[in-house]
Amino acid sequence: MMSASPTHVADEASTVFGVTEGLNEPYGTYKPTALQSEVIRFVRANRIFRGAVRTRANRLVQWLRAGPIDDTLVGWKFRFFPAENTGDRKAMLSPHQFDLAERDLLAQELAPNSLFLDIGSNIGVYTFSVARSRPDVRILSFEPSPRVFAKLSFNLRLNDLESRVVAHNIALSDAKGKMGFDLSLESLVLGTSDIDVPTEPLLSVLEKANVTAVGGMKIDVEGAEDKVLRPFFESAPFALWPEIIIIEAVFPEQWEWNCLNFLRTSGYDEIWRGGMNIAFRKQALS
Repeated sequence: MMSASPTHVADEASTVFGVTEGLNEPYGTYKPTALQSEVIRFVRANRIFRGAVRTRANRLVQWLRAGPIDDTLVGWKFRFFPAENTGDRKAMLSPHQFDLAERDLLAQELAPNSLFLDIGSNIGVYTFSVARSRPDVRILSFEPSPRVFAKLSFNLRLNDLESRVVAHNIALSDAKGKMGFDLSLESLVLGTSDIDVPTEPLLSVLEKANVTAVGGMKIDVEGAEDKVLRPFFESAPFALWPEIIIIEAVFPEQWEWNCLNFLRTSGYDEIWRGGMNIAFRKQALS
């Protein structure tokens, strides 16, 4: 359960670096031209296309008219910024390739009226997918990048989802404070620090929101998964452990604590495995 009126969390970092550029105009301002629409439709319809085609298609879209694109994502109105990052390009041009199996699994497995944690939400593909497929589920999203958080917040407001989705402009980690963050790699532990972002332990956030149960979690924080999960699992009661966990395991060499070994030996069953992500289900208490 979660308190009825959770607090929207923002930080002073969200007011710097021109993070609101392209986010002050009403939806439809950046409606795609007829040719842009044809390119987007064609790439979305051809599901065998991969990254190289998507890159070329995005160059064509930007050549036709540079800047944001107002279109849809999983049935929601959405403002994409395809010139800015891979997440925007992939979500705009090939949403069917954006962790579709994982998103389908969540739609099927999340318990009724439960809470979903989107940790490392980026532009919010998981958040918006769960909001579409499971209107009974409430969502907490966590995105440390000020610019990406601004885009996520804009699209949530655009679809009147703020009553169901609470977005936090923080990085979950092992302590409250600030840490260096690489904006291009979207990581606390990879690359070099571009800015300092506020950090807070997951358990602390959940306790402040009066959360007593978690239906599911997606965690993709580019090698810092252990910094989020270890302090949580070492301190949280078993009743608060998520029923379903989808974890990205692309940079396990960055972990100082093996997240996968812990889950496999501490009450979770592996139920699905993909190219980058692994899904676990919590075992029932005997």
